[in-house]
Amino acid sequence: MLRLTSVLIWGVCVAFGMAGIAHAQYSGPGTSDTSLLGKLKGSLKGESESGKAVTVKQLKKKPVYDEDVYVKGKLVKKTGKKEYQFRDDTGTLTAVIADNLFEKREVSDTTLVELRGRLKKAAKSLLTKEPRMEVSRLKVLRAK
Repeated sequence: MLRLTSVLIWGVCVAFGMAGIAHAQYSGPGTSDTSLLGKLKGSLKGESESGKAVTVKQLKKKPVYDEDVYVKGKLVKKTGKKEYQFRDDTGTLTAVIADNLFEKREVSDTTLVELRGRLKKAAKSLLTKEPRMEVSRLKVLRAK
């Protein structure tokens, strides 16, 4: 009887734990979910790691391919399955971000983020020849 009770309690814990698993969240333009949850969450603290801090204008003027770089700004729009329009004070850039990099945090178009990654040349089949950033890390600096 005690074993059955233990198994039932464990099963309930697993079921409720699995129900609480969240997926990557972006709630700004380009999505149907515009929840305010991301605006209410606190920011993560921490200093930037190695890599070159650059602006979008610098990346477009003189692209730095296959080197770690980071930019600070906002994801203003979701433009594809894993593509987002990133904007800082100097311009916009396409960022490719895997869902798991959001780490259950909700990010909206008003959330200040730091993106780390490498610049890649756009595919020849695309109309634009602007570089794209393949993001390896997303850090929330300030949620609004």
